[in-house]
Amino acid sequence: MVRTVVDQLEKKLAEPDSPGPSRGSLDRALEGNRRPRHNEIDWNRTIRANLKHYQAKYRTVIPETRIGYGRKTPIDCAS
Repeated sequence: MVRTVVDQLEKKLAEPDSPGPSRGSLDRALEGNRRPRHNEIDWNRTIRANLKHYQAKYRTVIPETRIGYGRKTPIDCAS
């Protein structure tokens, strides 16, 4: 019985399509930076996300939430 369970676990861990523990952090990094620098702002997504803050008097959108481009690689916090 124990051997069967061990074999099943080894098979699951050997599958290449199974996401690793760091995969979730990479997915969140690619979603978009919520505190971007000025040159990292994705203006199209920022405007779409803030259309509810349109000011008719000034004929403009006030960006309450800025959305930046997602990182392509994770940041190594240990170094």
